[in-house]
Amino acid sequence: MSLERRHFKRLAKPIPVTLHISTAKISCITKDISKEGLCLEIPIQNLPVDIFEILHKSVTIETMDSMVEGSVKWYTVSGSSYQLGVYISKQRRESWKAIFTQHVNAGGIFNIRNYFQDRTKGNIIE
Repeated sequence: MSLERRHFKRLAKPIPVTLHISTAKISCITKDISKEGLCLEIPIQNLPVDIFEILHKSVTIETMDSMVEGSVKWYTVSGSSYQLGVYISKQRRESWKAIFTQHVNAGGIFNIRNYFQDRTKGNIIE
């Protein structure tokens, strides 16, 4: 699926985060973010568990002083790193939206209202 055809816009925004997988804490960085989740880049050697053990499992994303729960929906290998797709459930979207806004709109140049607009219906996602 091309980027132009995706339902929700993605934004390439490197944000340092900590990924909590059961008892492990892994430092990583976002590749891109959207209203539904994020893509994380993790060096393969930094992942303390087998990649198949975390697919469709709950994880926690921590940024600065905020945390939100999600689940790993997909992965791909890119060079010596994994890219993990973490989906944020609808019940956690308000928390994710606050985190997203904090990082993306820090410079005041990004219209968060437009970003959270459903492109197919013109409705604001809340």
